[in-house]
Amino acid sequence: MQGRLNMKLQDALKKILKEFGMSVLKEKRLVFLIADYKAFDDYPAVKQIMKAIAEDGFGKELCRLGMEGSSEECLDYAGRLKKTLSEERNFKPELVGFAVECILAAMGIVHSVKEPSDHGFDPFANRSADSFFPEGYLVEYPDVAKAGVDPARHYAGWGKKEGRDNGNHPGEDIFFAAGYLEMYPDVAKAKVDPWKHYVIYGKKEGRDNGNHPGEDIFFAAGYLEMYPDVAKAKVDPWQHYVIYGKKEGRDNGVHPKKNMFCAQHYLEMYPDVARAKMDPWRHYVQYGKSEGRGNGLNTSPTGPVAGGQQNSTGAERNRKLISFLIPSSKPL
Repeated sequence: MQGRLNMKLQDALKKILKEFGMSVLKEKRLVFLIADYKAFDDYPAVKQIMKAIAEDGFGKELCRLGMEGSSEECLDYAGRLKKTLSEERNFKPELVGFAVECILAAMGIVHSVKEPSDHGFDPFANRSADSFFPEGYLVEYPDVAKAGVDPARHYAGWGKKEGRDNGNHPGEDIFFAAGYLEMYPDVAKAKVDPWKHYVIYGKKEGRDNGNHPGEDIFFAAGYLEMYPDVAKAKVDPWQHYVIYGKKEGRDNGVHPKKNMFCAQHYLEMYPDVARAKMDPWRHYVQYGKSEGRGNGLNTSPTGPVAGGQQNSTGAERNRKLISFLIPSSKPL
C-alpha cells in the first residue's frame, strides 16, 4: 500500500504538469492540486515542504530549468535545493528528498524515488516537544499574528517576560486536545501531537479546535439528561465525557436507555413530533420535557399534544376546578 501511495504522489504531479504545464510548479495552487488527488495522505508533512517550494521561488527556478535547462542542470539545482530546505528551513532531509525527487520524477528526469519512513505531520527536524513552536504561538496570540511580527523574536523580546506560553501549551478554550482526538480518529490513529496537527493542518482544513463536536458525535443536552451527577457538578459535559465518561462506559448522549426514554411511544403520544420528523430523544430533551411532555414510558400523554388540543387528563382537571369555584353550577 505504501508503494502505491508513493507512486500516487508522483502520478499526481505527472498529471498536474501535463494538464497545467511546467509553470504550475511556481504557483500556490500546486499544493491544492496535489491535495485533490489525496497524494499527501501517507506523507502529510510533505505538504508544507511542497508549499515552500511552490511559494518561495524554488518552483520558479525548477520551472525554468525544466523548460530551458538540461537534466544535469536540474539535478544540480535539486541537490542545492535539498540542502537549502534542510539546513536553512530546518525541514527533515528525508522528507525534502522525497518531495524533490517526486518533482524530478514527474519531470521525467529520474525514474525512481526513495520512500521516506516518516509518516508524521511535523516536517521540521531537531525540534523538541517543548521547544518554541512559532505556528502555535501565533494561534495562541492573535495580537502577535495581527501585528505581523516574527513570533520567535516577539517571544524572546517580550512574550516570555509577559508570561506568554511558548506555543506548546494552549488553554482548553483555545484547544482541547482530548476532544480533538475524539472528533478526528484519523489524527488519533496517526499518533501525532494533536496541537501541532491542528495548527499546521487542521485549522486550515476547517477542523474544530476540539471544543465543539457535532451532535452526531456528542449530544450535550442528552448527556446531562442521562447523567444527573454531571449536571449537578456543573462541569462542561463534553470535557467530562471525553476525559472520564467514555472510559466509564457512559453514552455520548445520543442513545438513552430503554428505562429512561421510549422513542416509539413518544412519537405515538405526540403526533406533532412525528409529523415534524424530528428525532424524538432530541425533541424531548430540548423542548418536550420543559413543555411537560412525558418520556414515552407512560403511554398516557401529558403536556401539549398535536394541534394545540388539550389532553383528556387536562380537561378533567379543568372541569373539577370549575366545579369547585362555582359550586352551584351543574356538572359539566
